[in-house]
Parts: sequence; C-alpha cells; structure tokens
Amino acid sequence: MWPLFIFTLFGTLKSIALVAIIMSISKIILSLVSGVIPFRQRNQVISLGILVTLIVWIIRIIYPSTVFYYVSILIVGVLTVLIEVPLDSNIFERARMKNFTLASSIYRNAIIMLPQGILFLGLALLSGVFKVSFGVAIVSLGILLIINQLIMYLNKFTTT
Repeated sequence: MWPLFIFTLFGTLKSIALVAIIMSISKIILSLVSGVIPFRQRNQVISLGILVTLIVWIIRIIYPSTVFYYVSILIVGVLTVLIEVPLDSNIFERARMKNFTLASSIYRNAIIMLPQGILFLGLALLSGVFKVSFGVAIVSLGILLIINQLIMYLNKFTTT
C-alpha cells in the first residue's frame, strides 16, 4: 500500500523506486547489526525503536518536507528492524522453550498477513490497479500448490 501513498505524495515512479532502494539497504544493514543484541537489552531496544518512530511520525506531521520524508523513510526503516528483530527473537525463544516453535511461526505470520490481506482485498475491490499482479500471484500460487502436491505424492512412495 505504501507505493500508492508515495506515488500520491510525490507524483513520480522514480520516487517509489528511490524509497524501495532506501528501505532495502537500510534494513539489510541493520538486520545484520541487530542480530547480535544481547538478550537483556532486547526490551530496551524495542522501547527505544518505538519511541523514536513515534517522534519521527510527529515530526512528519509538523514539518512536511519532501527531503525529510525521504530521510524519515530511512529512519523508520531502520527503527522497524530494531523493533522486529528483538521482538521476533523473544517470540521464537519463548516458543522454543515450550517446543512450540512451528506453531508460533504460523500464528505470527497469520497475524501479520491477515490485515494486509484485508487491505489488499479492499484495494482490489475499489481499484483496478492490482489486476495484473493479482493474476500473477494466483497463477504462481496455483503452480506452487501443484508442485507441492506432486512432491507430497512422490514422498509417500519414497518413505514407505
């Protein structure tokens, strides 16, 4: 949904590409760095990331500037990783202690994907922008389902 917001705000496809590049690079770098956060400091890092993200959003409202929007995208991208990596580490560590790792991963992904699915469904119904990409996704998932069923069928013969 953010590409539509960026295109509406800046009016060019170049701005969407620039935002994607900025976010990708910042997230890659910080994911590598944040993987070594000590266990005792995870909650402080999560709180700090939330607080600074809140401040950035307030500044976005008070000081509307194109340059600051690009800079704030980089900042929020970095802070999102600072929130997500320690939070995911906490979730999976607790789940591992209770031998609940796979189920916690499924629940986490479902919680993340459900609101996005609802938003994209709303956009699909209200605009014709996503018809091509939805078609590609449907065909790709259908192929993946067929391949998965074929592999499961072949594995049935090799394991018995």
